[in-house]
Amino acid sequence: MTLKSSQLEGYLITEREMSALEPLILDQYKAADKLISDKLRALYDKMQDGGVKPEDQYNWLIQYDRNIKLKKEIQSAYTKYDTAALNLTKQSGKIGMTNNYYRQFYMLNYQAPVSFSTIPNYLVEYAVTGQLDAWKSLSASAKERFGNSSTWPGSGTLLDIFKNNRSQTLRKIQAAINSNMMAGNGYKQTAAAISKIIGEITDGSASGRWLTPKDRKDRG
Repeated sequence: MTLKSSQLEGYLITEREMSALEPLILDQYKAADKLISDKLRALYDKMQDGGVKPEDQYNWLIQYDRNIKLKKEIQSAYTKYDTAALNLTKQSGKIGMTNNYYRQFYMLNYQAPVSFSTIPNYLVEYAVTGQLDAWKSLSASAKERFGNSSTWPGSGTLLDIFKNNRSQTLRKIQAAINSNMMAGNGYKQTAAAISKIIGEITDGSASGRWLTPKDRKDRG
């Protein structure tokens, strides 16, 4: 096995380790969608039990702060799973950086012995998240060794992306609930609108890679 082929194999092994976390990340959003859908189901059941007409759904929702309570419940549920997805994404990035580095070092050392050098944890944290706190924790010699921080990602890159996406998604979900209630739409239409919004986070398409048509049909 040549150095080039062994390095490629090391890279591919690391890639598979990172890919193994992808289904877990997607599962977080699937769980969030299911929990929000269940809350909507309970809400529609209450309206049905109370004899609320479709044209009166939104008026019923805004009475007694029901809409505010629902908004808080959805924010809490979505934030919980989105945070779990963030942590898994960070873990995947760290695996990619450290495992591949040490595999490449091992292959290189096998061909021609070189002095061993570890990657500081703070450097890995900064490279993956872009958070300045991690960079500030590095010693002056380490900063000089690994380059000017101005060439690295902006502060809070990964965290900012997740927070911004979370805010946008929650706004879209709330708007979808309000518009469907105003239109007098039933549970299936409202739940489908939410699934479409959350699906855009995990896949560039409207369907959602992890949420198949059969999933939606089973959802009722």
